[in-house]
Amino acid sequence: MLLLVSALKLIAEIGLLACLGRGLLGLLIGARRQGNFFYGLLDIVARPFDLPAGQRWALPLAAGLWLAVTAWKIQLCLGGAACQ
Repeated sequence: MLLLVSALKLIAEIGLLACLGRGLLGLLIGARRQGNFFYGLLDIVARPFDLPAGQRWALPLAAGLWLAVTAWKIQLCLGGAACQ
């Protein structure tokens, strides 16, 4: 069970960091972002998180998923010897 929770948490963290990195890099490089290799790479990684919910809701959904899974992991670790 702990492996499943850790995997879900990792997926949410990848989505969050990719969306945040893409947004920050887009702000820094402006209109030249379409030709930038790193922006394209972050866009590819973040695209699965944009498609299901639309770009406006991608970050809050990933953040909500991360918070829920983190709380679940804490509950598992405090409830027994699962984290040892």
